[in-house]
Amino acid sequence: MGTGNTTYKFTWGFISESTTSNTETLTQTMSREMSRGIEHKGRSKSRTMSSSMAYTTQQYAEQTYTVTGGVEITTSCPPPTDPYDPSVGFFVYKVSTSANDAHAIQMLGVCRYGTGYWNIEPDCPFAACKDAACKECYDWY
Repeated sequence: MGTGNTTYKFTWGFISESTTSNTETLTQTMSREMSRGIEHKGRSKSRTMSSSMAYTTQQYAEQTYTVTGGVEITTSCPPPTDPYDPSVGFFVYKVSTSANDAHAIQMLGVCRYGTGYWNIEPDCPFAACKDAACKECYDWY
């Protein structure tokens, strides 16, 4: 994270940190766990997603399963519109197994601008963001 018009590199796809389970087993585990419910950990608190929001999040996560090992991509955020506060940060969304041994890192991300936002993760899942900077959220829990 930084200030001004910034370019970000990140890895998206399905990442395994397991030395004992193969990718197929891990994706099955992740899908099974997501079907039981997904907890979003925002800056203020953790909450369990509603079934419709969990379904949408699961769809996004499962799209990463074919990109095993991850792919590094570069993206950038447009320059801030406030000349007095040029702070900008980029956040990507990640779903992890309960054992934290596999991660589905979505290609979707959000640029956040200004004091109190640029360096703080959104309070809601991507699909619940009301605005492009995810400063407001639709009901999602």
